[in-house]
Amino acid sequence: MMWLFTQVFLLCLVSFLAGSALTAVALLVPVRRARSAAQEREESSVPKVPVVVGPDGVEVEPTKSADTKPEPVEA
Repeated sequence: MMWLFTQVFLLCLVSFLAGSALTAVALLVPVRRARSAAQEREESSVPKVPVVVGPDGVEVEPTKSADTKPEPVEA
């Protein structure tokens, strides 16, 4: 009779673990997709423009060419 108890116990344990895994997948996958979609929306809403800060701490427009030299600052 102990073999029957052991068999039923193991089958219940296996079914509990399988149900837990399926429930976790069913609940976690949509949450992860929503998070990644929200993160992509947040990243795409931020403009990808370089910000250049001048010597006085004020933002200035970035130059079109990297070959131009900055003007010397007179003290």
